[in-house]
Amino acid sequence: MRKFALLAAIIVTAVIILPSCRRTVNDMNETQVNAARQWFEATQSRENFNIIFRNSNIVWQRARHKTFPNGNKVVIVPMIEQNPTLGYYGRQLLYLYPFKNGKGYLTRVLEFSPSVKYMIENKGVISPDNFSGIITAWDLKKAL
Repeated sequence: MRKFALLAAIIVTAVIILPSCRRTVNDMNETQVNAARQWFEATQSRENFNIIFRNSNIVWQRARHKTFPNGNKVVIVPMIEQNPTLGYYGRQLLYLYPFKNGKGYLTRVLEFSPSVKYMIENKGVISPDNFSGIITAWDLKKAL
């Protein structure tokens, strides 16, 4: 009977604690993304973007915060071209790296251009796990 009571207490505690931990992680992610978005929208003018990215939509609703194993942090935001070129299957992601002093971000656009073989084998899904193709890092503002 004691074992059953102990097991029940552990299960109830886990059911209460685990969802609150998940909520805390989601709140931290949302806070980091919102801070990056506010900085970006206040300081970055679309007219100053590299001409390649002026027609891209920045999809903040799908942004996420990531911490690398070395402790560096980044906010990753998908970008979607409004008028993609026929036959272009690439994917653009805006990376915002916060400065150590907390005042601003370094912005880069990573463009993933998969090989045709990769697209066929993966049915059009681009994944960093087994990517085959070209990855280009662009400055968001500097011209070619």
